[in-house]
Amino acid sequence: MLRPLLNLPYFLTAEQIEFYQTFNYIKLKHVLDAKTLNYFNSVITSLVEENKNQRIDLDKRDTYGKAFLQEFNLWKREQQVAELIFSKRLAQIATELMKCKGVRLYHDQALFKEAGGGIFHRAGANQSSEIRKVMTIIYMDSVMHANQPKNDSQWNDLRTWCPGVEPGNLINSELNPVLY
Repeated sequence: MLRPLLNLPYFLTAEQIEFYQTFNYIKLKHVLDAKTLNYFNSVITSLVEENKNQRIDLDKRDTYGKAFLQEFNLWKREQQVAELIFSKRLAQIATELMKCKGVRLYHDQALFKEAGGGIFHRAGANQSSEIRKVMTIIYMDSVMHANQPKNDSQWNDLRTWCPGVEPGNLINSELNPVLY
């Protein structure tokens, strides 16, 4: 079901763009309405919950596993999530904030911090009795080329998030579509 707001333009001010350029972050209000946020919260939570039974107990996980429940590239698993990831509105905002001609998807990521989890993460432990949730869409310049990896972690990232892309080449794998 198409949500029209996802494809409507969002008007940024010069001040907002400058703030982002200076500090590399910005909090924008009213990008999505409550109805849209609630809808995607439900869809994404269901996808994360589907895999919950496959996870090991919190006390038996490695450090990063204790920080978050993580799911990547949900857009490949669920068309409803793809609708969010391919939002022209969100990609337009990223393009304008980054001052580039267009953006590609690097990857999406759902991060759920379980009650009592996250003790080894900079954001701190989740002391509440509820899961805290974040859904990220990570964009990159549409004409970005892959850097030469300097270590095994960077090689792993290149292979995982940009499969088939060689260092020095345009990042244009099937997982990195142009969104705007």
